Amino acid sequence: PTAVPPPKPVAPGASLRTAADIIAWKTQQTRACLGAGRPSFAPLDDEARDRLFNLLASQHASGGFAASGEGLELIRSLPVFTTVNGDKTDIANRDFVTCPPGVAFADTLSRFSGLLAWRESARGFYAALGVPELADADVLARFIVPSLERMGQPGRTAALTYLQRHWARLKDNAPLRTALEKARFVEANGTSALKSPGELYDPHVELLAAVFRGQAGAFPSGGWLQPDWLELLREVGLRSAVDATLFQLCASRVAARAIGLGVAHPMDASDDARKRYPAPPPPPPSDQGPFGGGGGGQEGGGGAAAKAKKRPPPVVADDDIDGGVGKGAEDADDVGGGGGGGLPRDHLHRGFRCPSAHLRHHPGGLPNKQPIHNFGVPGRPRGALFVHG
Repeated sequence: PTAVPPPKPVAPGASLRTAADIIAWKTQQTRACLGAGRPSFAPLDDEARDRLFNLLASQHASGGFAASGEGLELIRSLPVFTTVNGDKTDIANRDFVTCPPGVAFADTLSRFSGLLAWRESARGFYAALGVPELADADVLARFIVPSLERMGQPGRTAALTYLQRHWARLKDNAPLRTALEKARFVEANGTSALKSPGELYDPHVELLAAVFRGQAGAFPSGGWLQPDWLELLREVGLRSAVDATLFQLCASRVAARAIGLGVAHPMDASDDARKRYPAPPPPPPSDQGPFGGGGGGQEGGGGAAAKAKKRPPPVVADDDIDGGVGKGAEDADDVGGGGGGGLPRDHLHRGFRCPSAHLRHHPGGLPNKQPIHNFGVPGRPRGALFVHG
């Protein structure tokens, strides 16, 4: 029997309009017959590859097959693209970008191997191949901001100055905002280490300023305290809103400060807790009771003896400790129920308000977040320490 020859590949007819279409289609057919490695571009020198690139780019707009999805996929695999370092490469297996020379900080990208050489005449061709053209926000987000911590001071200052100057336009770029949230570039108080915005607290929030006062690395410092910079930091993660998690952290630090001053004690009575915290003060005499006598004692509800003494006005002014301010307590400096006697002032620490407190920072924190009780009087649980901002 007569052998039947295999069918010849059918050309895409009207879609072969240009020389670029024919090159792309024949390359596809050659690979279909001989394998992915054919035809080989190894014999072509750089000048020949440049001419082929220019042909493909110049005929792209009027092309047929070469401009189709199938044709573009094949062109991506051709090693005719030039990087900023002068190397020839294909762009099929990794992401490449290109950047106009007038974009800010474009000259810093020369060592990036994924940057293709800029060619004004090939902008449409690059776009069809899926090669992004970088703007200043893209350069900042992908290359500059992630490197801020490693930059020298002059380079970091130049980048941040440009960022602030153009922030009204740049702030809507989501990748840039994300990069700024993660990057460490902010000087902080009491440390030479740079911090990211999310690691710092807003010094203009009174609760945070009071709770974290004196803690190294808690707040922006230097020029970052200027209103424009603080506003920028707030938009990229500076901790300004007191949510549930941050409030719990503040409460733990306040509790630690109270424990350190001896006005509150952990409920855990283990040996480990005794080593960590100051010992509780001794309880009041048994005949007086924790809240004074029955109303007629030296510092009871009437506080007659105390009236005769001239003492500085108390700082403990809240009226919600065991029933409010007793009769005569305003003059006697006693706090307690009118009928049940006053709380001896010695059991409260000068400088505190209960339950509101203005507490200085305690650097040790609250180990293991121990709950506390005995606010003011040892042996009598008082619940959790609460701080009004």
